[in-house]
Amino acid sequence: MAHGLTGGHPRQRIRKIESVGLPFSRIDDVNGQKVAVFEFDQLDLDSRAVFGWRVEMEVWGIKYRLKPSDCEHLPALPEGFADRYLVDNDNLSMETDIIIRAAAEAIGRETNLLRQMFNIRNYVYDRLSYGIKPHIDTPDLALRRGSVPVGNMWEFC
Repeated sequence: MAHGLTGGHPRQRIRKIESVGLPFSRIDDVNGQKVAVFEFDQLDLDSRAVFGWRVEMEVWGIKYRLKPSDCEHLPALPEGFADRYLVDNDNLSMETDIIIRAAAEAIGRETNLLRQMFNIRNYVYDRLSYGIKPHIDTPDLALRRGSVPVGNMWEFC
């Protein structure tokens, strides 16, 4: 099992990474993202384990602070941008009817890209309640159910 680690950026520096619970066996690079790899000899229905990582890091200087007025009259996306960045590579069911309808309803007639993002975020906040579940469902299932697991709202915003 692999967990993504905080990436390195010009405005952040990792001081120390350590295991929490079971140790990770190594750190791999997967498409430029560092991941901690946890190896298990055998897992069954009765297996229980605590594992993860903790990082101590320095962060400074927010590079950009966008306001809606900064996003008026933006040019069209460059060719290839959507194919590269607007891809559902996390299998979050972004192509399902309920997600497409929810995004369209949230955006409404808004043309400003930043306001569209705020509208989608607020739509999610207004319609989903928190609850405890042992797993994370895809956003389409969470919208149908009307709740997300505690601590997982970030998955959908």
